[in-house]
Amino acid sequence: MPVIVVVALLAACGGGGQAHISVDHPVALWDEPLRITVTGLKSDERTVLRATSRDARGKRYASSTPVTASSEGHVQLEGDAALRPLWSLRPVGLSKGTDFFYDTPPSGATVNLAIAGARTTLRRRIVAPGIHGVPISHPFYGKYYAPATTSTPRLGILVFGGSEGGLSTTGLAALYASHGYPSLALAYFGEPSLPRNLLRIPLEYFASALRWLQQQPSVAPSKLAVEGISRGSEAAQLLGIHYPHLVHAVIAMVPANGSACGITRVTAANPTAHCIGAAWTFHGKAIPYALAATQYTPYPFPDEQIDGSIFLDCAGLDQVWPSCPMAQAIVSRLQAHHFHHKITFLEYPNASHALGTLYPNLIYYSTQLGGSNTNSNNEAAANGWPKLLHFLHAVDS
Repeated sequence: MPVIVVVALLAACGGGGQAHISVDHPVALWDEPLRITVTGLKSDERTVLRATSRDARGKRYASSTPVTASSEGHVQLEGDAALRPLWSLRPVGLSKGTDFFYDTPPSGATVNLAIAGARTTLRRRIVAPGIHGVPISHPFYGKYYAPATTSTPRLGILVFGGSEGGLSTTGLAALYASHGYPSLALAYFGEPSLPRNLLRIPLEYFASALRWLQQQPSVAPSKLAVEGISRGSEAAQLLGIHYPHLVHAVIAMVPANGSACGITRVTAANPTAHCIGAAWTFHGKAIPYALAATQYTPYPFPDEQIDGSIFLDCAGLDQVWPSCPMAQAIVSRLQAHHFHHKITFLEYPNASHALGTLYPNLIYYSTQLGGSNTNSNNEAAANGWPKLLHFLHAVDS
């Protein structure tokens, strides 16, 4: 999975002719909803809203969105319709069907909008002002983000990725911190001083990071959540099971309902993982695992032992593993055991495995992870991300 990053917007209205374009949040975080308003067009005029941007490498992106004015000559785009000009940005000159990922500049990205001679410039921040990542290399490898100002300690979030390895969740941790939640992005293999592959990773390693997070001034010690994506969902559930007094909420994204085997790290040069043993250990003993991840695993996790709320999302067009059948198996088991904490389960039939990040408004295309259409993952994330924020708010309350 790619490192997740964000894009931003700043308003500098201009105009040509009689048309005028404006946005309601000209400077905002990447996940902020957007409304675009155009006035001064001809009655029922058909025209095109054009967006352009340059990424961190200077590569030019562009999109064209057809719009039709009302009888009063107005256009107003909200929700998905307002975000689609951003979602549909594509590298200029790139062949259709070629994979790409917008490399967001460190300070955020600038998107220029133009229609009928009128112009405005949007900027979205990667993180809220005053938030900086603090690298940590010992006793674990990660990056910590804390809110710039915190009047009272808040829910702390430990977030980690899956088979891609490395420190892949800094974007999520930064966005969580921007919403007021101190967050630690954690790597558990594929970085200096860590195992090379996803093999026999001790749960105690994650617990040490949780205890460190618990001690930070911005964190409420009795409010810790773990979020694991894809293979990381296994570790997230296992932490909730084996450390119920430390973990108060579990977020398992495009999850498995039991452990699959340990694998070699998935990279562009090594796209096919190979089974090499147990993925996880606890007190030195291997967590039982299946050779393949399915809802029929012989070693399902006893998730009913988790002492806190659980959040799950899954993708109906998951090309990596059957995340929806496995997520449904998790929910069925919890219900069968009369689980007394809140369960939030989001199922998106047209989305792909990349939905595991649930990160909204990404500009990318992947033949492997694209879902049913180029915007299906963004449409799902636009729906699911506010629900995840609501879940975090409830745990923090």
